[in-house]
Amino acid sequence: MMDDFKLIKNEIVSFVENSFNNYLKELDKLDKWGEDSLSRISEFIVRGKLIRGILVVAGYKALGGKEKDKILSVASSIELLHTGFLMHDDVMDQDEMRRGKPSIHIAYSDLFKKENLPDPGKNGESFAVCLGNIAYFLAFDFISGSGFEAETTNRLNRILNREAVLTGFGQMNDIYTAASDTIPDENTIINTYIMKTARYTFALPLQFGAVCCNIPEKTIEKLIGIGEKIGVIFQLRDDELNLFGEVSGTGKSVGSDISEGKKTLLFSMLMKKVSPKEKTELFDIFSKNILSKKDLGKIKTLVEDTGVLKKQRTIISEISKETATMIKELETPENYKNILRYILKLSSERSS
Repeated sequence: MMDDFKLIKNEIVSFVENSFNNYLKELDKLDKWGEDSLSRISEFIVRGKLIRGILVVAGYKALGGKEKDKILSVASSIELLHTGFLMHDDVMDQDEMRRGKPSIHIAYSDLFKKENLPDPGKNGESFAVCLGNIAYFLAFDFISGSGFEAETTNRLNRILNREAVLTGFGQMNDIYTAASDTIPDENTIINTYIMKTARYTFALPLQFGAVCCNIPEKTIEKLIGIGEKIGVIFQLRDDELNLFGEVSGTGKSVGSDISEGKKTLLFSMLMKKVSPKEKTELFDIFSKNILSKKDLGKIKTLVEDTGVLKKQRTIISEISKETATMIKELETPENYKNILRYILKLSSERSS
């Protein structure tokens, strides 16, 4: 199945590149920023896993969909939305690395420095915000111009808009809890994961493929539930990789969640396990903008020695079993269920 996914990824990349070339022909009277923007967005997409777009296409095909170019346009829209989210997220979190390269705001800052222009940091961030916005608007345009019936594209646009709003709510909650001195409970953290990651990463692509095949609403609601659970697993593994992974594997700075003060489930569970003295030390570490190797090593040791890492992996295993049962009970073709099982396995065992 991995080979099929790679093929779909290449098809999405080619579709985006060809579509952008057509945009440039239409916008040839604009200045250099049109070409610069589309080039950076395209290159950014190429470096991604494109799991969201792949899920749209794979699910659509497995449910009997035959309109290749139409579904590639819809799949590309989600990758464009995701691109915009990441560009803005890096500005908010001040992350300097994304997908193994400097984040967009850092790249633009370097451009301003190279040309000896004022306020390169601020202007780099402003450009990243603009580029993220452009990616958002392109996402809606790719849906509207996909070629599906107007009723279908209207529904897709409303779904995309709703999921983007929920993601925004999740991001706000994430920022607030990071700034707060309180430790959120497990339900609050999981709900944030669902809003910020799970809905648009898995539930949204599954909805898109199903809507384009006119699948019954009852089945779509079940797919949303499955997508949410897979997304929570994905985020829990992401939290672990952020602490124990490598830059080459994750494409972003190791320990960045800690330096940004993010209240992950690992953090919440750890705070319940450590002594008052250790808790004070941990809060001091989480208040630092730059994380030392010593600080990172201390947190890793505590997460393992207190059994918190083992507990989180048990949670992942339990959610995986629940999700597998939900997939089994779906009234869909078996090859569609196998795609969901494969994505579930990838999310629970991911190393990047």
